[in-house]
Amino acid sequence: MPPGGVPLVLVLHGGGGNGVNAESMTDFTSLARAKGFIVAYPDGSARGRGGLLTWNAGHCCGYAMQSNVDDVGFLSALIDDLRSRYPIDSKRVYVTGISNGAMMAHRVGRELPQKVAAIAPVVGDVFGDEKAPTTTTTEAWMHIRYNCPAGMGVEWYGLRNNGHAWPGGRAGSRFGDEPDRSLMATQVIWDFFAAHPKR
Repeated sequence: MPPGGVPLVLVLHGGGGNGVNAESMTDFTSLARAKGFIVAYPDGSARGRGGLLTWNAGHCCGYAMQSNVDDVGFLSALIDDLRSRYPIDSKRVYVTGISNGAMMAHRVGRELPQKVAAIAPVVGDVFGDEKAPTTTTTEAWMHIRYNCPAGMGVEWYGLRNNGHAWPGGRAGSRFGDEPDRSLMATQVIWDFFAAHPKR
């Protein structure tokens, strides 16, 4: 084990997805084994058993937003719990996600800068009226976007057509877009994270 511990990557599923789906889409598990870091795929929340899992990213999405679920608190507690059980380097905690999970990664970057070194949202934006951080934001951000057809804004593309494909990965659902093979997002994101520990 390297001095100071190993990195932690949290991968947040899209709205209507789950941790198993996020693992399948991204295959961060194989990369974690190869590169020696820990990866976790938490689940958002839903109304009742079997409901669509979402994250409360502020303006989005579904049950988590409507019920004002404290997902920032949940992810903060998850980081603490994992750090108590595994040799995680506190300077190398990272968050990525797709769609609603990307929106949540943006929120974590704003609200947990003391715990998160860098974020890499994939096809999920901020809304423009978020509160300014009370302290500095997470130091390093990388945002992966890909084009969507004209007239399809974040809400339509991110929620109603929730079958995003992870670039270079697999479609998120049977309705998902064919993944773009020109970019292997998982590797690009890991390379970015590895280059950006907390200072």
